[in-house]
Amino acid sequence: MNEVARLLRVGGQALVYVWAVEQEKGNVRSKYLRPSKTSASVNSELAASLTTREITDLPIHVNGTAFKAQDVLVPWHLKKNPRGDQQLDQELMADSSMAVAADDSSATKNPQILHRYYHTFVDGELQRLCEMVPGVRVVNSYYDQGNWCVIFERIMDVEV
Repeated sequence: MNEVARLLRVGGQALVYVWAVEQEKGNVRSKYLRPSKTSASVNSELAASLTTREITDLPIHVNGTAFKAQDVLVPWHLKKNPRGDQQLDQELMADSSMAVAADDSSATKNPQILHRYYHTFVDGELQRLCEMVPGVRVVNSYYDQGNWCVIFERIMDVEV
């Protein structure tokens, strides 16, 4: 938040959206939640895809389901690139810290599942973080379809 505030000029505003732990508010379910998703089958597939260096105590989030914890691993499917360019595949894999050997074309045939760390926010957490930033004020804080949102404004220049 400090860096976002630093980039704003006085009077400038920023809108920040983050995933909310609460995917249901006032008996209204977020559109992110899909009732047809079953966590058991997807969880076993994701668990099998973990490499030894990815194993952590963090739960693996099942897309379309409620969050089980604030700190989770979110699956990301690294798919074959549309041109079938093996050099580009290797660059994409290297950028994802999952480099493959030059002669390994299996990565282009079967998409890999990578896991991103994500922190989900509880009610009031994002607003409190923004209020701690020197030289800004929170203009608005609200819940929107499974996300906590804050609009904050830079009100003065601050030396850091």
